[in-house]
Formats: sequence, C-alpha cells, structure tokens
Amino acid sequence: MEELNKDSTVFLSIGSNLGNRFLNIQNAIEQIEETIGKVTICSSIYENPPLDFEAEELFYNCCLELQTSLTIEEVLFKTQQIENKIGRKNKTALAYESRLIDIDILYFEKIIYTSDKIIIPHLKLSERKFVLVPMKEIAADFIDPKLNLSITELVEKCIDNSVLVKTTKSLKLKITQ
Repeated sequence: MEELNKDSTVFLSIGSNLGNRFLNIQNAIEQIEETIGKVTICSSIYENPPLDFEAEELFYNCCLELQTSLTIEEVLFKTQQIENKIGRKNKTALAYESRLIDIDILYFEKIIYTSDKIIIPHLKLSERKFVLVPMKEIAADFIDPKLNLSITELVEKCIDNSVLVKTTKSLKLKITQ
C-alpha cells in the first residue's frame, strides 16, 4: 500500500555573489532545514562568473536535495521568505543582477508544473553549467521530466562555456535521525 503523506524530493539551486557568499549560502541552508524540510545531500560550492549579465563579483553556487511535506507553492513562498530575510532586494530591472542570495526550485519530484509564479523544471537550468555541474554531483542519473535526459546528458549537451571552480569550502548540514 502506498504511503499517503509521503515527503517529496526537491532539488534547489542556491547562489550568491554579494557580501559573504559562503555565509549567505550557509544561512540559507540552515533556514531551509528549519522551515522547508530535511536536506539529504548538498553539492560542493562552485565559483563561477555571472551568466547573462556583467558583474565584477563571482558567484558561489551549489545544489541540494531535500525532503519536504510542503507543496510547490509553499516551498516557493518559503524560499522567497528566506531570500528576503537574508537581505535580497526585489528586482529593480528586467535583466539579471548581482544578489546576496538566490534560491531556485529546479525539480519537485518529476512534476512538470506551470503557474503565474513558477515553472518547474526550472526554465533555464539546461542552459546553465553553474546549475548542472553541482546537480550532477548529487544526482547524475536524475531524469529531467520535460527533456527526458539525465543530468549527466544535460551537462554534456550544455552550450554554456563558463568556467566553474570547485571550492574547498564545506557546508554544514543538520544531522537528524
């Protein structure tokens, strides 16, 4: 018999290129664990240049997998609350810009979901090496439900030529039994 209140597996991407980038990401993960669900695995942090806009500051990016009992819209609301709490300002332009923190929902189970607030799988993830490389580290065989390709295959097909550097910084996760 199938479990009725089964937690959902969600993949998030977290990035920062302003302030203490490492601390911004660590704070976001701690708040995700407090308000959204249990983080089961987190990738390394990668440093990379901004994509689709100019900025002097390089980004730190990572991906994580978590288990949650929340809905897609609830996870979106909570991630936006976390961004605001850390100090992210509302967008001032139509283009991309530097930010203290950015949390994107990449996948929610294998659901394809579109609303006026969010599109899942994330619309541009297959074009972004800074998402695909850390995602491959934690879920290489995960199949994108829209493109029907594994994360490994998406990395191989990605035309983004950005250079990513794996950092030696280690994020701390809450260990609960």
